Order: sequence, then C-alpha cells, then structure tokens
Amino acid sequence: MVARGLSLVVSVALVSASGAQQPDVRFRVDAIAALQIDAIDYRLRYTDILARPSVFAITAGLDNGLRIQVAQRIDRVKGSSAGDRIDSAYVEDPSIWRVGKQALPLGFGWVLNETVPAVLVQSDLLLPGIPLAALVCDGGSGYPRGAVVRIGGPSLNFSAAVGRHFATAGTSLGVLRGESLEAGKGRGFDQVYAVEGRRTLFGARFALLGAVLVGGPEGVDSLRLIDLGVTFGRPRTSELQLGLTLTSISPEWAARAILSFRLDDRTWFEPGYVLRQGETGVVQLAARIRL
Repeated sequence: MVARGLSLVVSVALVSASGAQQPDVRFRVDAIAALQIDAIDYRLRYTDILARPSVFAITAGLDNGLRIQVAQRIDRVKGSSAGDRIDSAYVEDPSIWRVGKQALPLGFGWVLNETVPAVLVQSDLLLPGIPLAALVCDGGSGYPRGAVVRIGGPSLNFSAAVGRHFATAGTSLGVLRGESLEAGKGRGFDQVYAVEGRRTLFGARFALLGAVLVGGPEGVDSLRLIDLGVTFGRPRTSELQLGLTLTSISPEWAARAILSFRLDDRTWFEPGYVLRQGETGVVQLAARIRL
C-alpha cells in the first residue's frame, strides 16, 4: 500500500515539475556485457561478477533546485520482484529529501546494495557537521519494509535497518551468493547493522565494512561479516579492485579481484575473478560502456 502511494507521489511530482519549467536533461549509461565462466558452465550476463546491474538513466534538473531521476536496468536482478527492471525512479531536493524508488542508505553500497520505494530525509542539523539520513521504505510483501538510519559520511558511517526482508536482491551480498544464501522474495533479514570506513593511504583507496544481519531466512538465523576492499588507480581511469569477505556462515570467505582497464573515453575491459570457500571460482571477461 505504501509502495503504491510512493509511486503516485513520484508520478504527480514528475508531471507537475516537468510542466512548470524546462528541465536540464542529462543521460547516463553504465552498461556491461560479461561472460562469466565457472568449472561447470558459462553464461553471458548484463551484470558484473558482483551482481551490479547495467543501467540506463535520465536525470532532469529544474530551476527550482529539484532533481528527477529514472534509471532502467537492462535485465532483471536476481531476487527482485518479477518483471522489475526499474533501478530507481525518484524526485529529490538534493541533500534534503528524496521520494521514490532509491538505494537504501546501508553504508555506501560496497556490500549492501538495494533499491526500494521509500521516503528519505537528510540533514546535519541534529548532529552539527555529521550527516544524518533517515528513510522509511516499503518494497511490498516479501521485500524490504521498515526504517533505515545512517549517521556519518564517506570516511566513517554507521547504518541500521529494522523491519522485514532487507538484502533480498542479488545486488546485496553479491560476492557471497550461493546455495546457502540465495536471493529472492522472503529471503532477507529483519535487522541490519553496519559500520563502514574509507581512507586513502599511499595512493590506494581502502574500504572496511563490518556488518551484522539478524533474523534471516530459514537456515540462516544471523550473518556476521567483515569486508576489506582496496582499489589501486584513479576513478574513471584504469584501476584494480581487490577484496576479501569473511563471514560466520558458509561460505566462510570470498575473495575478489577486478581489473578495470580503460580502452578509450567510453569503453573499459573488465576481467575479474571471484573465489568462494569450497568452490572452483568464477572468471569474468567483460566490456563496460559508460556515457
């Protein structure tokens, strides 16, 4: 019910705002075609080896400061509702509020990454100099529904989510997904608590995440994880991403390596490798286009 209400609010806002003035419209493409190979099979996917989807986005900025964004996935993400290819669709007053389908503020999307119909407010007035984001979401039966709070900025933040079915989509916990932790309707967690920090040392960008997920699906009462990622190189140029995730369930660890090699201004070659405990690993050979 709330999800339908949010959709109505966004639709009305889009129509009224676009009719009031001429928007500054921009297009963005982040598309990947990835050949993923394991010991048994190979497949062509439009998500990368960490389950991050290909997206086409339209953003419209209005003279009154409002911004509208609609982003479409090329393919449905495993674990999302049937036929759902909308990655995001919202109207916002940047850094103040946002209404519509959007990413949940659980860390900054390094491990936990999910988009849900929601209402978000942001401020640094309650804690001077410390950003605060609070969100209420309703993804429908079997999908994320509840409240999320994040305190802090990119260098250090704490997130908490309380409700039902968080981390149901394959985009969350993508590096860990397997038979014991399948994505899908009703297969999320009731509570998520995460602390994340980022820092640049000697030219390398480090990201450390500690998370506890409680009230999970059948066979997974809780999940504790620590994720360390390090990136060498500069954004939008050639870079190497390395990461290691340690967990309290099987697989107890997962390692990843992704090279993003810039071919020209719009095209990247992205070979990658993910190895989980007890598995032979998955190799990725991919081409990414960014416009």
